[in-house]
Amino acid sequence: MAPSKKSCVWKFYDKIEGASNSAKCKLCQKSIKSCGNTTNLIGHIKNVYKVAFRELNNKSSKNSNIDSNTINTNTQSVTTVADVQPSTSSADVMELTEEADADKISDSFKDEGNVPVPPAPKRQKSIMSSFEQIYAFSASGNKALKINSALVYMICKDNQPFTIVENEGFRNLIKVIAPHYKLPSKTTLTRWVDDKYAALSTVFKEKLSNIENLTLTTDVWSETMSMRSFLGITAHFGVGNELLSITLGVYPSNERHTSEHIAEMLLKTCTEWGIDRDKISSVVTDNVANM
Repeated sequence: MAPSKKSCVWKFYDKIEGASNSAKCKLCQKSIKSCGNTTNLIGHIKNVYKVAFRELNNKSSKNSNIDSNTINTNTQSVTTVADVQPSTSSADVMELTEEADADKISDSFKDEGNVPVPPAPKRQKSIMSSFEQIYAFSASGNKALKINSALVYMICKDNQPFTIVENEGFRNLIKVIAPHYKLPSKTTLTRWVDDKYAALSTVFKEKLSNIENLTLTTDVWSETMSMRSFLGITAHFGVGNELLSITLGVYPSNERHTSEHIAEMLLKTCTEWGIDRDKISSVVTDNVANM
């Protein structure tokens, strides 16, 4: 015989015809075995629907239909049934035995302030927003372009090799951070750096054309292991109260480090950057003989 609907918990359940020991939850449509009493029914509400359980406990404090050992009567005020939200947990709630469920319910309400309120269910993204996110990581998408610029900046700023895009650890990092982003090859990355240099050099050439006076510094050094030599040239000038320095170039030098060769490289660099010789106030070097 089905249990009598005297308990407040039956507000959340419907009897299942033909199954005297089961009831269907109105909130999630799940079938719960009643075993001839309301213990499992109360346990399901308590474990899955915290707000509904507080309402159930509040109503039980006004009558004696639910045993006082099952639900503590000292709970806070509750919201209406319209405020009850289903739990977002995907785990199935285990059916509790009569004695174990009663103990758990009474223990969990010793401190009513520790009862968590279930979060609101997450809303699924719309189809339009999903397509926009995918497009953002395409070759011409805004997010892909930002990552490309950041990658070029890292290569130049940290003096990293172009082959970093082929390293397994770096590829795994990008896959975790931006799964939809497609890493470029080292050849493509080299072309990006060359394009960036061409764009920036045009900007600085225009800036140097408006400078009245500037100073050059230069030095020659050799790599010990490869015996290759390089000539570095830097321009220094002021804009208002700000002092700026620009590396005009680092050129490989395969000839003898004579003063004539160094002077020729300096003049060639000035011509390349559109710097008038009359605007150069001095050239600062170290104290070696060829300089």
